[in-house]
Amino acid sequence: MNREDLMRHTDVAMSVAKKSLLDSGQVPPTLVMIPGNNQPFIMTPGSDRNLIPLILKKERPEAFTWDYEIWIRDSPSAPRREAIEGVGGSGISRVLIRQEYHRQDGKIVFDKTWIPSDSELAGHVFTQGMSDGVIGEIMGLWSVAPLGGRVFRAPMYGLEIWIPVGWRMAKENDARDGKPRPTFYRERDPHGAVRVSTMWRTIEKSANPVAEARVRADEGRKTMGVEGVEVEEKPNLAIVTWSQVVNVPENQPMRAHAWWIYNAAGLIFLTFTHVTSFNAVDLADEMASVREMVNRIARF
Repeated sequence: MNREDLMRHTDVAMSVAKKSLLDSGQVPPTLVMIPGNNQPFIMTPGSDRNLIPLILKKERPEAFTWDYEIWIRDSPSAPRREAIEGVGGSGISRVLIRQEYHRQDGKIVFDKTWIPSDSELAGHVFTQGMSDGVIGEIMGLWSVAPLGGRVFRAPMYGLEIWIPVGWRMAKENDARDGKPRPTFYRERDPHGAVRVSTMWRTIEKSANPVAEARVRADEGRKTMGVEGVEVEEKPNLAIVTWSQVVNVPENQPMRAHAWWIYNAAGLIFLTFTHVTSFNAVDLADEMASVREMVNRIARF
């Protein structure tokens, strides 16, 4: 189903939710599945959102809509507001309509409507999904990338991260601060995982990415255990590549392949780690994919 048709279905579902709110003062969480092939829609209560991913996996509809009430606030100290949120999904595509409202003199008064652009929605889905795995699953955050790959928009890093066909994202808790962070890996027969972090340049410090990369490469060549240090210089960009064996307590030794990407905004640090028992032949396809991720990663 294309985006326009998906948005029409989501808009219809939102109209039904708004009427329910006007008639009864509430919106029953509702999942509507669109099987395709001119089959009738299947509507089911969606009050337990934990069941929605399981239902969708079992039924495998061509598309679906899910409507529910939410509280929103612009900051932790801001007053919260009421809204209806309607999600439409087909494959890995998602659309969203958010209708704010307030109650006045016993009546419902509708306020502003938010229909995010694709890039806004991608950032919203990433942020919400990283803090809430069920929402991430409903919003398709953990879906496998289709032919042509997929771009994740990660506001916490200010990055657009491309992954190739057959790869997917997961999350783990960062050992340094306990916060969730994304990892990327090939779904079938994975040998390792990619992790990404970034550092922003301070205002006081002028940008010279090539010079910084050369200094980092020289430091790497002098560091015990660091291997294969190379510098690739491009216009306004430089990439330092290296690898190192890392001993992890109570686990097999791991090899980390690292790319330090220097640009005017700062540093992007991408790693691909795997156990040392895998050889170059085992890793060839994944290494080629990771290199393409390095070439395509971008700030926004």
